[in-house]
Amino acid sequence: MRKIPTEDAVKKAIEEVLREHGEVSTLTRFRKLVLAKLKEEDEDFSLSATRLRKIAGRMGIIAEIHYRQSEETSENMEKCPVCSSPLRFLLNKRIDGGIVKIGLKCDVCGYSTGTKKKIPIKYSFAFK
Repeated sequence: MRKIPTEDAVKKAIEEVLREHGEVSTLTRFRKLVLAKLKEEDEDFSLSATRLRKIAGRMGIIAEIHYRQSEETSENMEKCPVCSSPLRFLLNKRIDGGIVKIGLKCDVCGYSTGTKKKIPIKYSFAFK
């Protein structure tokens, strides 16, 4: 029967993997390594790539993210696509005193986008 490890157990496994490997260049490989560490503790542990990515984002250990530009606007985005934290608007003041929204930013993991949505496609992980 599958078991879900606590967030603290996942964080501990992430730290151990990064101490051993330095940098891991893909989310798939990172999940495999972290899951192997977790299974040393309990063979029934399971971990999705999405949950791992969100925890890593909150820890601030995502070293690099490659994006593709979408044709969709970013105005309807509420949560960060990297760590699921709330996004805040980036505002700019015009010459006439008006305020213009120029993008969105995540204060937790650093994701930002302009008026067109940036979609994360590849991650690498390392201690900063």
